[in-house]
Amino acid sequence: DDAAADRLAMAREGLERYSRQARAAVLRQYIALAEQPMMALHTPSEVLLPGSPTQAVLRHRNVRQCRLRFLRLKNVNAADRRLADRRFKGIGTTTVATQTFVPTAEAPAHVTQTDTVSICLDQPGIYMIELLADGKRVGQELLYVSGVYPLLTHNTPDGTRLLLLDAHSGAPLQGGRVEVRRLTETGSQQVAAYDADSLGRIFVPAAGRGAGVRTCYVRVGTDAYHPAVYLYPDYRRP
Repeated sequence: DDAAADRLAMAREGLERYSRQARAAVLRQYIALAEQPMMALHTPSEVLLPGSPTQAVLRHRNVRQCRLRFLRLKNVNAADRRLADRRFKGIGTTTVATQTFVPTAEAPAHVTQTDTVSICLDQPGIYMIELLADGKRVGQELLYVSGVYPLLTHNTPDGTRLLLLDAHSGAPLQGGRVEVRRLTETGSQQVAAYDADSLGRIFVPAAGRGAGVRTCYVRVGTDAYHPAVYLYPDYRRP
């Protein structure tokens, strides 16, 4: 921070001396970038447990009021290519919570500060978090909330075995389903689906070299997990 402060002070001094020269625009741009309002949210995991508070780290710079707006995405699942591309236009949302706070300490405009925020979302689903700095959106984060934990138990030449567990208790989950999809030029295509047995076990058979890389998406009722396992083809198979 001291070195950054020194560079900023030199830029201001140079701008004061040479403000009428053409290269002064470079100094103005440097100062503007150094003091540009910024917010970034970091959670310990991309998937949070429903109803379980999680401590997240919020980094911010030159912001008087930080606001987090939590929006639940409608009619979308983890296989939607728009999520991977961060293209949220056209996806319906419902605002479920808003958190607003003032930074705990004052700091120069160029200094990045760190605060801790508690996040707790009750319903499973896919959420978008809007980061608002003094009322202006400066970023978006994607967050999954699920009580399902898919455990990879065996990966053999014959196929992959998964065990679906309750992420809270660790008990096996009944009624689970794995949807296997293959990436295409326009998104993804479902190629198979498998149901779990009474002990939460699912077996996904191996595929040959022409299958390409497949992705498993796990669902138990309305609770869907983010991509759990990437399945690579067995090139020894025709």
